Amino acid sequence: MRATHPEANVRLLVAVLASCILLSGSPALAEDEQQKEATIRELIEITGAGQMSAQLVSVLFDQMKPLFPHVPAEVWDELAAMLSPAEARELMVPIYAKHFELDELRALLAFYRSPTGQKMLAKMPAVMEESLEVGNAWGAKKAEELLRQLKERGFEPVQA
Repeated sequence: MRATHPEANVRLLVAVLASCILLSGSPALAEDEQQKEATIRELIEITGAGQMSAQLVSVLFDQMKPLFPHVPAEVWDELAAMLSPAEARELMVPIYAKHFELDELRALLAFYRSPTGQKMLAKMPAVMEESLEVGNAWGAKKAEELLRQLKERGFEPVQA
């Protein structure tokens, strides 16, 4: 039989204790993950982020229908039924889980349930639309300025 060193015994004991602690904590971790995912789903619902997937489907179809004008409406309806917004919403869950801790998700949910959060949700589409308009106008103006500056310095765009 081989003699063991006291340090080896201590390391073995620490490893066994760590394993026990990790294994005993697993159900709590799984429960936390379930709570986190449930909170994310609720946050997606209350913020309307889930509705974005339905809007994306609508935009996709609006872009595709002119390319296939001979396709009957019933076929588009069948294809739309194949694209589940719920499936798209589920794809968002791991993204939120990656970027937010459970306590942060709970705080966000509390905010969006508050009167101020509800107002933000109600006003955000108009704010985003107006911001997009301002951003597009600003971008167009700056692009003109940049083109003018480049031309003044003797640079011309390449003709395709």
